Amino acid sequence: MGLYLTIFERQVKFLNIPGKTWTAYLIGTLPPDIAQPIAREDEDDAQNYEKVKEMLLKRFRVTGDRFRQHFSQQKKNPDSTWRDFYFELSSYFEGWIKELKITTFEQLKSLIIAVQMKRKTPANIKEHFLHFWADLNDPLELAEKSDAYDSLRPGMKNNSN
Repeated sequence: MGLYLTIFERQVKFLNIPGKTWTAYLIGTLPPDIAQPIAREDEDDAQNYEKVKEMLLKRFRVTGDRFRQHFSQQKKNPDSTWRDFYFELSSYFEGWIKELKITTFEQLKSLIIAVQMKRKTPANIKEHFLHFWADLNDPLELAEKSDAYDSLRPGMKNNSN
């Protein structure tokens, strides 16, 4: 849904369609089973594109972690161009950092370091923090929690790769 909305937004911007009418155009492009919940919303909310977009993203559970997964695991379709592949990766990356409210280089740097640390974290630590692992994007917090876990488990440290 995130990629679909990105393409939609680019099209309406390209056509110079006023933002206050985007929802009407969007509803016309959606299958009825997806458009119907929008019609059930309060009239003001149903006409507010940002609220409709937020509702659709929640419905399809497009979280920052989901965008990250798409970004990390995306493969080039043999029938598509490299430019298409670039666009897909770019859209997922933008969705990921937007959902996490990343606005500065320092925040982006911390996120990338945290992702790399998570890749190298042993399974037992990941499992211990599973209930909030996807939201753990501060590398210092991740390091402190991992060190605390290791200190509580003497002799059971796993070597990371």
